[in-house]
Amino acid sequence: MDRVDVLIVGAGPTGLTMAIECLRYNLTCRIIDQSLKPSPYSKAIAVQARTLEIFQRMGIHQRILAAGLPIKKAHLHSGNKHAYLHLTSIPSPFPFVLSIEQSQTEQILSEYLQELGGRVERPLSLLYYEEKEGVIFAHTDQGVIQAHYLIGCDGAHSSVRKVMECTFEGKQFADIFSLADVKVHWNHPHDQLQLFLESDGIAAALPLPEKECYRLIFQLKELGQSKEVALPTLDRMEQLLSKYAKQSVTLSNPRWIANFHINSRLASRYRKNSVFLAGDAAHIHSPVGGQGMNTGIQDAFNLAWKIAYVQHRFASASLLNTYEEERYRLGKSLLKNTQLASTLVTLRSPLLLFVRNALLFHLLSFQWVQAKLALALSEVNIRHTHKRVPDILLNIQGKEVDYFTLTEKSTQFHLLLFNLAQPPIHHPQITPYHAKDKSTPKVLLVRPDGYLALEDYPPFKKLNSYIKSFIYNS
Repeated sequence: MDRVDVLIVGAGPTGLTMAIECLRYNLTCRIIDQSLKPSPYSKAIAVQARTLEIFQRMGIHQRILAAGLPIKKAHLHSGNKHAYLHLTSIPSPFPFVLSIEQSQTEQILSEYLQELGGRVERPLSLLYYEEKEGVIFAHTDQGVIQAHYLIGCDGAHSSVRKVMECTFEGKQFADIFSLADVKVHWNHPHDQLQLFLESDGIAAALPLPEKECYRLIFQLKELGQSKEVALPTLDRMEQLLSKYAKQSVTLSNPRWIANFHINSRLASRYRKNSVFLAGDAAHIHSPVGGQGMNTGIQDAFNLAWKIAYVQHRFASASLLNTYEEERYRLGKSLLKNTQLASTLVTLRSPLLLFVRNALLFHLLSFQWVQAKLALALSEVNIRHTHKRVPDILLNIQGKEVDYFTLTEKSTQFHLLLFNLAQPPIHHPQITPYHAKDKSTPKVLLVRPDGYLALEDYPPFKKLNSYIKSFIYNS
């Protein structure tokens, strides 16, 4: 029986990213999914700046950008008050939120996976797994698959998580929300998000790439305590949106209408021996802020290079411990923040609603608040001990080249040299580059996922210690 390096369960954006990264790092892998075919629904539609940076490192950002719609501004309405949240201050080559349907994102990822020699095996379901002497025996409905590592990317009802016997604690908000992907005919520009904060509920209109198409989300407070609620009619949504927008609105061509609850849950752990959780299998949270799918993709991007470096014997096995340390801490923080945002969104008290709206509109008048909100949404400020390295200018044979462009499709560590003629170390897994900045002599060691490993100055004791204890010179 052939044994692969990595078996991935679940072929959503997280699982597909994981499979692509495994192949980019020359790992053998299989990816299985229990569904007969990919979901046709739009689902998550917001791709944040940090995720676009990751897609650039993977080599597919141009495809994603070509299929999406950049949103650089959000327009907030409350009664006769108006405010704007500008996203152009995000310190990234992608200072916007990209609107693209999840089904389209999955298609682009699937096509790239096939170009790399992989494919999704479906329908194929994981029944249970056993781990014996460091080998995973995954029992599926079509036989047993052996692997060194098993990655559960199989969503909120993860079979991998259940076999791991870890809890999935959290809460469900009482309010029922309705969503609809429809055409909207009104007097608002199509490249802006419209958010309506009213006393009887909220509504949001998120532009989709197709002309005049939007994702509409409504909070129906009068239905908040009911378990079974009929889907809203197109006429009902048209009435609500016309009321909130204070103009005549016409809806047409509904492609998807559904009701949903906001859930907020976190797995009690992300790892058990050689089994890992990523994406919705590890954490689910409010769609407020559009963080869910992005966090899952970044989980996979964080984990894949670590497994590869350990499996190829470039690094110590202790490197795998950092996945749970970094991503669990982030997941916990994200749940806290999205729960707070959801609580503010679903307020019922007229007094608290008034205070919320007044405070929000006041704060948005300050540029520093705008910048901080945009930064949080973009996810470029996420820290793993250190932040991600920005897109600095490098000096390559007398020419200026930005770091993100130069490192597309890279799988190595990078050593950025500031005011140094030669790199202080040479290592097969570390590529040196000269920064244009001629500040104090120093180096930045950058991980394969773009996060800073360390900053060091002559005589570079930290750098040499890190190399000796962590990155093997194989």
